[in-house]
Amino acid sequence: MRIQRIALVASFLVVVGMWWSGCSSSTGPATSSRAGTLVLPTTIDFGAMSVGQLRDTLVPFQNTGGDSLTITSDGRSSADELDTNFFNPVGIGAYGFRAMHVQFQPLATGLRTVHDTIHYSVGGNGALAVMTITANAEGSGNTGGGTGSLFVPATVDFGILPVGAWHDTTIVIANNGTVALTITSSSLMNGSEARDMSFAVPMTLQPGSYQIIHVQFNPNSIGVHVHTDSIRYTTNGTNAIATIVYRGQGANTGGGTGGGTGGGAIPGPGSTFTYDTWQVDTNGNSSTHSDSTYSIVSNSLAFSGKTNVLEMRGPDGSLSYYHVETNGDVSTYLDLSQFGLPIPVTASWYTIPLASHKEITQIIDSAQGFVLSSDAKYLASPSVSAANQTFATQQGSLSFTASYQLGPIALPLGSLTTTIWYVPSIKFYAKRMDAQSTISGLGGTAKSSSSNYLLKSLQVR
Repeated sequence: MRIQRIALVASFLVVVGMWWSGCSSSTGPATSSRAGTLVLPTTIDFGAMSVGQLRDTLVPFQNTGGDSLTITSDGRSSADELDTNFFNPVGIGAYGFRAMHVQFQPLATGLRTVHDTIHYSVGGNGALAVMTITANAEGSGNTGGGTGSLFVPATVDFGILPVGAWHDTTIVIANNGTVALTITSSSLMNGSEARDMSFAVPMTLQPGSYQIIHVQFNPNSIGVHVHTDSIRYTTNGTNAIATIVYRGQGANTGGGTGGGTGGGAIPGPGSTFTYDTWQVDTNGNSSTHSDSTYSIVSNSLAFSGKTNVLEMRGPDGSLSYYHVETNGDVSTYLDLSQFGLPIPVTASWYTIPLASHKEITQIIDSAQGFVLSSDAKYLASPSVSAANQTFATQQGSLSFTASYQLGPIALPLGSLTTTIWYVPSIKFYAKRMDAQSTISGLGGTAKSSSSNYLLKSLQVR
């Protein structure tokens, strides 16, 4: 188990480097308005299975409160279900997600139903949440057919928003069916008030799997505005649609959205930055070359506690976010909670002190001997030649380090450092060097790789 966790942390560090570029049941504790509340699917249907067949799925557990919670144990009504997540307490930070493995192995034919009661504590109070797990067990060797079923929240209420300012939130969608499904499009890809750009490329969900996606709302006038998003998907040769109703109330805030620009205008929506990309194995084994274009979706987004956030769409359709602080430092938003780490990390902003030059070191979280920390620092102010120009840049880095505390000895597991060259005049990067990582396990050999991004052309609007 220890080796598996080490590999998990190391794999996570690689993913971070690549990354930087509902109906539910819970009885929450009666504490403060910030109290953590555990939200999870009320029902999981494994579909048609053979007696004795073992099937595994990932289940999203979400803490919807502002305080951390700890899952202490669970109780299952039948041995058909296998839930090994809670041999030790599991923590979920404020507003965090954890993906839990749940397995089912029907012991007899017919409809098999198991009730799994999850016990957790928050703020010194106990609470519980219940999942019902079912499967239709048939004779050995007959697993039957099935279809995928896309679960989405029926309504997403954005609340009261300033008129003319985009607001972003995340929701969880899941495949509650027995076979894979592929989401092909959304009716609100680029809506004037509501938009859902998560499906710029098709997205496939396996049975029992889920995905966290971003949706946005921007009321263009005072009052209540409602829009319906039709998400089209295919499964087992058939077409289907799931709908979400977005609701938001526009309000006159009587002023701007605030937030710093660090000197100079932030590039507007439609601005594009194309990079000449090299991916190299530093041991000299391989190299590939391709161009990649990043486009600005919004430069005035209200997102995760900050305003005037710059939202960027990558060449694969993924979205990322960063913010220029009032003092000129640059913050990037990373959601580390979705990778299933054995420590309760949460989504957060990470600031690189490009202007303040003050190193920022912090312990992100620790549990069961594992420690994950970050270190952000200013490095230099070099000139970079790119896109037929010479740019004055601010060079900085963001590092993540994972270790395991074995008594008084700290055993390093892996690290990743991302170095950036930021251009204040265009509010973007002239050069980036991502995924410089060193990964090591017990008895293993350290491996490293790097990806270099040099600005080839730009169009700032």
